[in-house]
Amino acid sequence: MVVLFYAVLFLLKTTTFKGKLGDNIIKVTTRTYLDNHRYHVLNKVTLPAAEGTARIDHLIVSIYGIFVIATLNRKGSISGSVDEKTWLQKCNLRSHAFQNPLLQGDRQVKALQKLLQLSPEQVFLLLVFIDDTRFKSPMPDNVTQGKGFIQFIQRKKTPLLTEAQVNQCLDTIEKERLFESVYAREIHLANTSPRKSKHGQIL
Repeated sequence: MVVLFYAVLFLLKTTTFKGKLGDNIIKVTTRTYLDNHRYHVLNKVTLPAAEGTARIDHLIVSIYGIFVIATLNRKGSISGSVDEKTWLQKCNLRSHAFQNPLLQGDRQVKALQKLLQLSPEQVFLLLVFIDDTRFKSPMPDNVTQGKGFIQFIQRKKTPLLTEAQVNQCLDTIEKERLFESVYAREIHLANTSPRKSKHGQIL
């Protein structure tokens, strides 16, 4: 029993488990608060990009625009600005720098814009922090916690796409998306891993 307890405890702390938990939270929240006749939700979409692939956690396609959602499981306090290359996470007296997720998400947005031939005004990036997160610096309104991303989406009331364009976008995404597999994930990770200089700085 003791071994089983520690095995479960270890599993709960793994990145894979947290990632699946975050994905399930998004799925349940969108089904609960968004009309599935007006908002079309796609999960785990990998698309061809200028430099390899762009892996998108969740896509919501609607006449009010297309929402690119990236989920992050980071506990503790988060600080950073829109233009900084790295943000800082502090948890349990430890500090950890990580790549600015807004800059990472921008690559996904541009890949989608190019594929669907849309303007920047028609595609929105949303960051969703799932874990117990506190923002220690001002964040833009597209950086959210919990179900805050739903409020961002519901505030968009002006149609930006016709129903015909929505259907065309859905057809194009389904046609161009890459099969989700271990091999596809390895290709994506190889193409998106941060390069480092000889001094260990992220380029």
